[in-house]
Amino acid sequence: MSQEFTSSPTPSRKPSGASSIPATDFDDPVDRVSPVLPIDWAPSIKYLVLFQVVAHAGMASWCASAFIPAFSQMSQFFHRPIDDITYLVGAYTLMMGFGVLLWNPLADRYGRRPVLLFSLSECLIATCGAAMSKTYASIMVARIFQGFGICAPLSLGAAYMKEMYSPRNRGTALGIWTLGITCGPFIAHHSTWTWIVWLEALMLTAILLFEVVFLPEAIPGAPCFRNLRSFGDVLFQLPTSPNTITGDFFLTTRKTLVAARYPSVWLAGLAFAVPYGYIAVSISSLFPVVYGGLYHFNPSEQGLLYLPLLAGSLLAECGTGRMGDKGSDPEITTSTSALCLPKDVQSDSTKVPEMRLVIAFPGILICIASLLWFGFGVEKHLHWAHLAVASGLGAYGTQMVTSIIFSYIVDCWPKSAKEVVTIMNLFRVISSFVVLFYNQRLNKAVGYGLAFGIEAIVSAVFGLGGIVVLIAFGGKFR
Repeated sequence: MSQEFTSSPTPSRKPSGASSIPATDFDDPVDRVSPVLPIDWAPSIKYLVLFQVVAHAGMASWCASAFIPAFSQMSQFFHRPIDDITYLVGAYTLMMGFGVLLWNPLADRYGRRPVLLFSLSECLIATCGAAMSKTYASIMVARIFQGFGICAPLSLGAAYMKEMYSPRNRGTALGIWTLGITCGPFIAHHSTWTWIVWLEALMLTAILLFEVVFLPEAIPGAPCFRNLRSFGDVLFQLPTSPNTITGDFFLTTRKTLVAARYPSVWLAGLAFAVPYGYIAVSISSLFPVVYGGLYHFNPSEQGLLYLPLLAGSLLAECGTGRMGDKGSDPEITTSTSALCLPKDVQSDSTKVPEMRLVIAFPGILICIASLLWFGFGVEKHLHWAHLAVASGLGAYGTQMVTSIIFSYIVDCWPKSAKEVVTIMNLFRVISSFVVLFYNQRLNKAVGYGLAFGIEAIVSAVFGLGGIVVLIAFGGKFR
């Protein structure tokens, strides 16, 4: 493992008596350089930070898909085909992945709080510009800057989780952080698509004001850093000291590029990004075509059909993070994990991040089944309830896989959590962009049944195949 990849802007120590696991530092939850570090914060402060990063990261998903049921309305407004309107989601999603390549180095140099506040402010301005757009070109530019600004918590949020929680509790927190919500279709039915975007702006404003007051700095040496010994210390963390962070902009960028070289990162990224793209993006982007065109649902009714997606994600997270935490606890050995893990992994006191991955198997299988069910349901014109249940199951499986994969990858490289999560998000956004580029054309060309069958096969190859290889060889790859 490269020294640049495992290094951090601040010095660290390894607890005495800890078992040595090459390259993962699995038992070293935080870098101890200050009397009161994030892992020592009171539970109330941790919950407050968790709420903020979840809300901030959730807005990234919300802004991406909120106006999908209004595609027909936007197509008429901008005088462009629906295929062109889908590119507004694709461009936003693509920038959401690549923008973190700038925000991460800035956070390592100036602190996480100012970067999150600045990026959210930039996104808010771009959102207002999107709401006032009159041409396709202007809204496309606004969407690009919107995606660039909203993406900071997609990696910095994982860094907060890594620093606040030990590996035994990290999976639940990271799983909650991956959730997102959508409710814009109701506005599209009763008003115009612009009010969906204005609602985004209002919600971003509320989150920005909340973070200005309550979001703490987590990096010792940053101008806004405080020793949070009580809840009152959180309020209004203004710069009170000179910046003593030693983080280097180019070193952080280099660590991210180094992270992309490792097979475990690629395998984990593909294992979750491919099913995610086909379910979270492919199915949801087809709502206006399927539910609007075939079932003649209005945007408000289409909005109700997002509830199964939300319910599936919430139900999955209720148990997945906790099961993953138990499965990775070195003091707990489950019979299922012992059966699935190779002998050389079992012999190391079962103290490896790969133990989380066993729980991802049912998630991948659920994703495959939901793709087949949804595709053939549309092909055979089954009752819309079949499609709703299939999409909900898909969201359930996708959330299981996402939660486990993100927890696994942070456990493998806790000191470089931002960098590896950045690569994970790059896989996710590239997958989403590619799916949006060909999805509707593929369904028109070969039919929904065959198209979703192909997507199910691809998900099985990359999802099941990637997890099997990681369980068998993940430790050697690291």
